[in-house]
Amino acid sequence: MLNESTSWCLSSWKQARHEGVDRALVQMATGVGKTYLSAFDSRPYPTVLFVAHREEILKQALRSFYNVRGGDRTAYGFFMGERKDTNKKFLFASVATLGQAKYLSSDYYAPDAFSYIVIDEFHHAVNQNYQHIIDYFHPKFLLGLTATPERLDGRDIFALCDYNVPYELSIGEAINRGMLAPFHYYGIYDPTDYSNIHTIHGHYKESDLEQKYLSNLQRTDLIIKHFQKHHPRCAIGFCASRKHAKAMAKAFQCAGIPSAAVYSNATPDMLVLERTEAIRKLKNHRVPIFS
Repeated sequence: MLNESTSWCLSSWKQARHEGVDRALVQMATGVGKTYLSAFDSRPYPTVLFVAHREEILKQALRSFYNVRGGDRTAYGFFMGERKDTNKKFLFASVATLGQAKYLSSDYYAPDAFSYIVIDEFHHAVNQNYQHIIDYFHPKFLLGLTATPERLDGRDIFALCDYNVPYELSIGEAINRGMLAPFHYYGIYDPTDYSNIHTIHGHYKESDLEQKYLSNLQRTDLIIKHFQKHHPRCAIGFCASRKHAKAMAKAFQCAGIPSAAVYSNATPDMLVLERTEAIRKLKNHRVPIFS
């Protein structure tokens, strides 16, 4: 059963379509159920394409849509990596795979194959592969989902949805409504000097940032110190690069804290875990991971 908040959300999307809107961007905090909401909203549409950038997101999305829509399980499929299902009513596709020009053809799916399209993490939609998908398909309705619509490079994702934003739910409002658990945020002073690091489209140049972090043992020690101070059962660290993630995992291991680096297409070793295994261990509070 839908609660009052989700019912209001779905009503706002429906009203937008009633007013002639055929694409919209919904900004909602992480963890409030955007995927389930899109599944409920898609029910009047016979075919659905769900696009995301990670395999685990696509697998979770398929389960969510199947729980809501039901029907023949064989009508659901994936388009990612080595698996490229065709003739599916409900397709869950990796942007890195489907966004390639060779797959955007009627040999796989016609431009009008899907009446409802969901683009997850829509703040990435200005990137090339997302643009290929958006330009190729012609759904009756396109829904962009994001928790963070602002981009550091200033590029405008709202224009991709004709500036239609029928619903917004901030993290503070979600906590106040009881949809998310409250949390404490601690800011730690970072003594790193970033003034001489080059920026590209609003982001620090990865190689420069990587070198800055790898040579900054003081910063690494500070992170370990604060990690130990709060005695967390599990943690995720977001790093500048794969090399930086492995270096952080090694530093934590040297401090007696079991940890691992996690990234795509990795070969597991003493410092690196395969993604599925890392998620399992994280859920069991066994290992901090760096990605």
